[in-house]
Amino acid sequence: MLTAAALAAATLLGLLRPHVALDGARVVLARDSGALFVRVGDTWHPVLNLASARLIAASAVDPLTIRQADLDGSKRGPLLGIPGAPAFLGRPLAAADTAWSLCDSDGAGATTILLGRTDAASMRVLGGGQAMLVAAAAGSPAYLLHDGHRARVDLADAAVVRTLRLEGRAPRLVSQSLLEAVPEAAPIAVPRIPGLGGAAPGLPGFAIGTVLRITRADGDEYYAVLAGGVQRIGRVAADLLRLSNPQGSADAVTVAPDALRTAPVVAALPVSGFPDRAPAVSEPAATICAGWGDARSVAFLTGAAVPVPPGRAPVTLAQADGRGPALDAVYLPPGRSAYVRAGANAGTRYLITDTGVRFAVPDDDAAADLGLGQPSPAPWPLLTLLPAGPELSRPNASVARDTVAGAP
Repeated sequence: MLTAAALAAATLLGLLRPHVALDGARVVLARDSGALFVRVGDTWHPVLNLASARLIAASAVDPLTIRQADLDGSKRGPLLGIPGAPAFLGRPLAAADTAWSLCDSDGAGATTILLGRTDAASMRVLGGGQAMLVAAAAGSPAYLLHDGHRARVDLADAAVVRTLRLEGRAPRLVSQSLLEAVPEAAPIAVPRIPGLGGAAPGLPGFAIGTVLRITRADGDEYYAVLAGGVQRIGRVAADLLRLSNPQGSADAVTVAPDALRTAPVVAALPVSGFPDRAPAVSEPAATICAGWGDARSVAFLTGAAVPVPPGRAPVTLAQADGRGPALDAVYLPPGRSAYVRAGANAGTRYLITDTGVRFAVPDDDAAADLGLGQPSPAPWPLLTLLPAGPELSRPNASVARDTVAGAP
């Protein structure tokens, strides 16, 4: 009789013990099936992924590993969760490691985004006074990549070609994605001067459109004679004007500093974005990259291959189309993620996984549920290239469903 009573007590204790362990759990993982469950009230629901489970639980909790049988006596509910939300939430990169690059490879025609530290030693950085000549397609407008910007150049304009020393150069073909991601400066073109060739009021003897040069100890200064006065310009603007003006001197006219003392100083010509001197145009290697150390400033790099760290490879996206308009690949350190904000302050926040997908994070509650801290700034043009996943919000995660759309 005693043995039977002890056996019954042990059996009852064995049945109850798993439920004691579940009392404080919000999210559990069944080790034998791999299924995730989340508790809502007194009901356990299967849940599609960890991101959804944390949003429903309103906590960045890790799943408690259990046996599937431990849930056998529990109240069960329908499937919850966001289809396509992250199944794994990698630790976000630190702000200091959240650098962005967009690279084009000449051979495969692939466009790749890199997020995080790269193999910088394998790349050559274009410094100040250096540039690359590129175009999106044969016969399309050419651009000069220089000083963090792209500037359109007309290769059919002899004055532009001679000024920038582009004789005999053909643009390197790059993706439209790379071009559009780089901030655009004003085209480097011959400025239009109203009244060209006419007399300049206040500067007798000089026609409108004449380029004047003042020699100083620290270098020459250049001025354009305009109808309203004189405008100081750089060497590139000066060369464009003198090489395109059939009515003026082929050379800048050297004058004494006091010759312009009484002339009004104006800023009528839109040349402030021109480089001061013609940059040295270099022939790029097989890969061209634009890199963002923060969300605003851009540097240009070139090298033999996409600069992923040694022994690593980017993830090829399902949307990859080679020389087509879509992004082809993404590299983010495996097992990590990035939590970013579009721009510096008030932009939309996104979680980016190591598969290259971006997920909008709508509010502070969702960010806290997912275990995310402060977002790092990210360049919006690159964010738009990443494939977009569903928004990670508590309401979206709490939707009940009997099946998942698209399932056979």
